[in-house]
Amino acid sequence: MGFYKIVLDCECVTPIFNSGINTNEFELRASSLKGMIRYWWRAARPDLKLEKLAKVESYIFGGTGKEDGKSKVSLKVYGYDDSAITYDSSNFSNYDGIKYLFYSLLLPGKQRPYLKPCSNFKIELVSKDITMLNEFIKGLLIIQYFGGVGSRTRRGAGSFVINQIDGDKENLKYLDFFNTRNISNKADLRDLYKHILNDINSTNILQYTVISNCNINIFNPYSQWDMALESIGLLFRNFRYNYKSSIYDTPNFGIPIIHKHGNRPKMIAVKINNSNVKSKCEKITRRASPLILKVVKCNNMYYPVVIYLKNTYFLPKWYEIVNENDLPSKKNNYTADPNMKLVRPNSWIIKQFLRTLPADREVL
Repeated sequence: MGFYKIVLDCECVTPIFNSGINTNEFELRASSLKGMIRYWWRAARPDLKLEKLAKVESYIFGGTGKEDGKSKVSLKVYGYDDSAITYDSSNFSNYDGIKYLFYSLLLPGKQRPYLKPCSNFKIELVSKDITMLNEFIKGLLIIQYFGGVGSRTRRGAGSFVINQIDGDKENLKYLDFFNTRNISNKADLRDLYKHILNDINSTNILQYTVISNCNINIFNPYSQWDMALESIGLLFRNFRYNYKSSIYDTPNFGIPIIHKHGNRPKMIAVKINNSNVKSKCEKITRRASPLILKVVKCNNMYYPVVIYLKNTYFLPKWYEIVNENDLPSKKNNYTADPNMKLVRPNSWIIKQFLRTLPADREVL
């Protein structure tokens, strides 16, 4: 049996911040991209119960179990020019919204290298099984319209567009979804999102994050990526500023949240095993935001998009939001305090942000 091979020509839409162990060196790694393909493939499979999902996922992408084996598809990333990599944060100096979204990557002395927008790179996929290639293509499709690669992808970084697919395409699925030449306005893009979601079964089972039943907001396009991202970045920054005192609500945008005022509260999530003061707590210090800000390039125009993953498995049952500074702790051995404030996660602040978005948008 022969191999099927396809090559995807990709264009960086917004800065891609991606590194290996050394965060001072840019590296667009195949393992990082494969991890994102795997994540978004999973988000597009709400029809599977968790146990079945794990088996199917491990069969396609590989796993550590005895029966899992290697990934059924080999992946390579290449073709980007070293001259397109920069540390220069002055490119964002006139964009307060973008600086807010990329804040942690632009700190003085801690600037991360990134691949410049409009740069090109290639993704090569090879497999003996065309069905497995289609599963990878499906993951890449979801990344193009919902995610990205590298750091801060839920705050606008890491977006890319697949401009061309070459190779053994005869039995490939989803190719029409990559063709954006007929997208001439935000209503057209809304319809494209609708067609993508129609291909995905809906579910009410929140065992993991899925994209079914999500809320998608599409705004008028811009001629430049930075203007598009700045438009929604300012909306988000201004909203967060107005609600900066709601320290137990803003963690619903993702944790941790570290506030600058007062004693610099750091908001995380904990599970108290019982009400005993000496009881240990189980902590969660990092959770991805259910709110995605991104830029989608269609037909040489840049569309700001805000996506709310309503079916996000944000925190497991019994976990509550707490100020880490209030935990009487010694290293990681947290103990419960009957007087400390604990708040269950809720989505009202995200919905409030969505209500503040301009009315002249397309909503799905």
